[in-house]
Amino acid sequence: MQPAVEVEVVDLLIGEPAAQGARGAIHEGSSIDSLRPHAGRSDGTLLTLSAGGRPGTFRVELRKPGYRDWSRNGVTARGGDCGVRTTQVRAELQPAP
Repeated sequence: MQPAVEVEVVDLLIGEPAAQGARGAIHEGSSIDSLRPHAGRSDGTLLTLSAGGRPGTFRVELRKPGYRDWSRNGVTARGGDCGVRTTQVRAELQPAP
């Protein structure tokens, strides 16, 4: 099953992957689906998190220790011939002071 939303997580200041240790969810109305590890590099670096399996318009929320919370409203995943078309989002996490 294809995810509805795939989130690339990066450190805003250095532009490097920051998905390892990040947690979050996608929300649509009262429905919540947790983000899960999705894709990584051959060296084991986690690059993306994903959630959902159906079309919809979602609010994406992400948290990681040492960073400010991140969210985006209005993330839309559309349906296709074979299910959902994955929408990709880039979350640029800002280190916390």
